Amino acid sequence: MPRASRVLTEFFAGALGHQCGKQLLRAASTIQSTHIGTMELCRRCRSVLAEGAKTQPSLREYDCNVVEGASSCGPCRQLQELEVQIIQVETLLEHLKRRLPSIKTERNRIHDHLMRSLPPEIMSRIFSFYVFSSGDSVDLESTESPLFLGAVCRAWRKVAWDTPSLWSSLKLLIDKSPSQTIDKSLGTRVKVLQEGFACSGGLPLSLSIYSPSKMLFHGPGGDGAAWKTLIGILDRYSKRWRVLDFQLPVWYYSTIARGLACGFPNLRHLTLIPDQVDRFHPYTLFGSASPTDIPAPTVVELARLQLNEINISWANVVHLELSHMDNKQCLDFLRRATQVTYFKLRNTYASSMNSPENTTHFTHPRLRVLDCMGPKDFPALVRPLLLPSLEEIQYYNASHLDFPYADIKELVLHSFCQLKRLCLHGDLFRREEALMDLLFNLPSVEVLTLDCPLPWNANPAGLFSLLSHCGSMSNFLPNLIKFVYKGSTVNFPWGYLVQLAVSRSFEASPKQPARPLSLVHIQSVLNGNSPRTYIPKVAVLAILAAQGMRFKLDRMNANADLTGIPPEDWLDESMKHHGIYIPDER
Repeated sequence: MPRASRVLTEFFAGALGHQCGKQLLRAASTIQSTHIGTMELCRRCRSVLAEGAKTQPSLREYDCNVVEGASSCGPCRQLQELEVQIIQVETLLEHLKRRLPSIKTERNRIHDHLMRSLPPEIMSRIFSFYVFSSGDSVDLESTESPLFLGAVCRAWRKVAWDTPSLWSSLKLLIDKSPSQTIDKSLGTRVKVLQEGFACSGGLPLSLSIYSPSKMLFHGPGGDGAAWKTLIGILDRYSKRWRVLDFQLPVWYYSTIARGLACGFPNLRHLTLIPDQVDRFHPYTLFGSASPTDIPAPTVVELARLQLNEINISWANVVHLELSHMDNKQCLDFLRRATQVTYFKLRNTYASSMNSPENTTHFTHPRLRVLDCMGPKDFPALVRPLLLPSLEEIQYYNASHLDFPYADIKELVLHSFCQLKRLCLHGDLFRREEALMDLLFNLPSVEVLTLDCPLPWNANPAGLFSLLSHCGSMSNFLPNLIKFVYKGSTVNFPWGYLVQLAVSRSFEASPKQPARPLSLVHIQSVLNGNSPRTYIPKVAVLAILAAQGMRFKLDRMNANADLTGIPPEDWLDESMKHHGIYIPDER
């Protein structure tokens, strides 16, 4: 054994004991025979050279003239020998460190049951489910990103980097934290985004750029270089964009509009939602695009924009969502999008007093779904419309304003449409007679949903009374197949529900056939102070005995949508409360 190994062994033997010294001696012999024996040695001092080294290690020259006739004294020779030993040990240590990653990789491969038992194609699919478990796009700085998966081990990193679909739909957060400089924060994020898209192969791309709702800054500030890089990314992949979702402060849109040099001819989904109206920096998005590169999306979501601020082809738009616009702007967009089948409005408002009222009717031949939430001056919005293909109306009234029953009725009757689905949300029973009049005039409705969260003492007795009659009242919703009621059950008319359940037991006359009602869904909405009640026993028995009609009864808390708690099976709990058990058919 070389002197270096023996010195180290004797040292550790003195520190750790004789037995440990023997073990280190055997280990040193193994190391010497396994590693040092295969290394290149210096011809002069026999020290181990680093792999690929072409020169001998530098040794300090000791000029010793103490002993006449000798090259150096004893201490000088010992120092020189000690330096040789140190070089040998350091070189061996570096060699072992270089071997460590490969051994860890091999160990991870053997211990990783997924990589050992599943082919890379299956692992890639599992990674896709994980990365997109929270949405259609991923933030590369989140724990669900492919970067996070690639940090586990080399094998996982190879699978993640070799799966282009993991990098094709990305999300960018415009961070405005005061604790960071804007340039550093946004610049780093844009660089990561750029490297991510570089791994996407040739797949269609999706990009979502968003920012916090409340901004402390009132302009782009010093992040111009980062935005220049970001706009360069948009231009570089101009023909591969399929989805673009920009939810940003208003001043960024003029920056994007001025910087873009290309259009996006293959874009299919476009979302532009600024936080306010820009009255000081006029711009036109995609205004620099050539006629052949103008975006022609099929799905468009816009907020607080005017028609002249966006240059796209409207010929292919079939899904249009507008929010925070006045009624005149909404109608202008609808006139341009002649192929729209789904039209969604949120938080629209009445046009200004200076805007002339549009009384000219125009027919939209393809619109099938009208989805509105609390538009102010709803009559002015729908009065010019004729929608002969309209099949579904969803109307949500979050305020305490009167429900526009008459306007919905007028829209349907003047359009000569066959309305199939009607969903109403709000204080529906404040004017119950108007609601009943609307439903009497919609005989084609097959699916009716009434969501009445307030007031807690709402009484739908009149509605259920009409539903429970088959004979003379069968002209009330004669084609109804599914009925959903959501609301308070404090004053619920259980007697009419029993009558509805047993009505199928009696054959209707050929002249007045029974309506094809097959599903009744009652969802009791509870507030924090609501007592825990149960369905009356007679109603439970009638529901269980009903033939040709299915009943679903559950209950949920008023804020269940926020907490994510699923509804409780109210019918099952009531059966247990009353001691009603269905015998096992087996």
